[in-house]
Amino acid sequence: MNFRIKYLTNKGLTFPGNTLIFSLLLWLKIPSTAEFYRIVGNFTLLIRNLSPLFIFGALILFGNRLINRIVFISLIVLFLISESLVRIGLFNNLIVKNWDYSNFYRYPKPFVEFSGKPNSSALFLAYEQMGGTKQDATITLNDLGFRGELPLPDKSEEFRIIMLGGSTVFNGVPLSKSIPGELEQLFHNNGFSKVKVYNWGVVSFNSGQELSLLVHSVADFNPDLVIVYDGANDIYHSYVFEPRPGYPYNWQTYETGLSLIRNGPKLSQIINLILLKSSLVASVFGESLRTRVVESERELLLSPQAPNDLSNKTVQTYINNLNKMCNFSKGNSFKLAVILQPVILFKNPLVDNEKNLLGTEAIQSYVKQSYKILEKDFKSLSENPRYNNQCFFYDSIKIFSDYNQETYWDFVHTNNDGNKYIATQIYNSIKNQFNTLSLKLK
Repeated sequence: MNFRIKYLTNKGLTFPGNTLIFSLLLWLKIPSTAEFYRIVGNFTLLIRNLSPLFIFGALILFGNRLINRIVFISLIVLFLISESLVRIGLFNNLIVKNWDYSNFYRYPKPFVEFSGKPNSSALFLAYEQMGGTKQDATITLNDLGFRGELPLPDKSEEFRIIMLGGSTVFNGVPLSKSIPGELEQLFHNNGFSKVKVYNWGVVSFNSGQELSLLVHSVADFNPDLVIVYDGANDIYHSYVFEPRPGYPYNWQTYETGLSLIRNGPKLSQIINLILLKSSLVASVFGESLRTRVVESERELLLSPQAPNDLSNKTVQTYINNLNKMCNFSKGNSFKLAVILQPVILFKNPLVDNEKNLLGTEAIQSYVKQSYKILEKDFKSLSENPRYNNQCFFYDSIKIFSDYNQETYWDFVHTNNDGNKYIATQIYNSIKNQFNTLSLKLK
């Protein structure tokens, strides 16, 4: 006992403060058990992530009162200086604020839950994966939060196509290399100069949000044809992010926000929310802290489902949304083309890094099972006589089944070359309907 008292006395009053700071940094650096095992299980990750903490811990553990005092005062001064510099924006180009990017792509919007942030711009971080250049990587959004110009009220002779979907529609560096951009160029190259294709893709959108967008925004712009390129988000998100079929991406975040307003934060959430008040901490650890706030509510909101049950419910929700889109298009005098999009699991051969992008065996099994169910239901939609000459359904999940170039840079996203290939397949799929669409050479 005397040894402990003497040890603590020798450390001085700043030792508890240093210990608290050390514990807080360790807690921020390792937010979960899974992250602990990931870091500790890899020597390189361990050294890279925790060596500064090891040095800090050794200083306060073996250092005397003077060293602890110097370390404590230095940390406080360094924090205050860094906090001030981040607040005035000096480090904006050095510290990537993931939340700012998330807010840019998923800005709150009535009826559709979120869309791009209107009249804003940001650097598309994956421009190299897309095969683009940093010079072209700045994304600018219009008044409604979409890429490119808005349709004019007066169409004149324009044949207006609005394309809906998630990030696979949104992506392209520059905009002309997105799927809608490449599709418009194909029309022009084949003599249809009056065709204009608008990119209304929204990162993380599912079919339910596209249905809402169709009703609340698209119809106001008098399109001749709406192309919906989707399916992957509905299936993938149900397994990874939001296992309630039809719910938007990470809907628990919005539910947690409402719960915080109505009921106040839980004790486990208070520390996270306090730390988020620091611009410096939020810049470095913001995503982890916000995830922790949401995770504390997750077990109350969700109940586990068997993969087969989840597949059936997800597919049924998706098909129901497509039926509603088609019925709405008929009542509003525009045509609808739905393209069931592919994922990397159906590409053959896999080239170079694509072999490392397949995900776990569990997610592969779930996605394949879901697409197997979906193929059958999608085929039934395409053969439904009710939709003749009104809605067109094209299954493109195997378009990369004999594609020898590397095109995927994650589970669902393709590079610019892949976008061009997809656009070509879409053009070829719908060109047999040009007479039905009253699309003429101009």
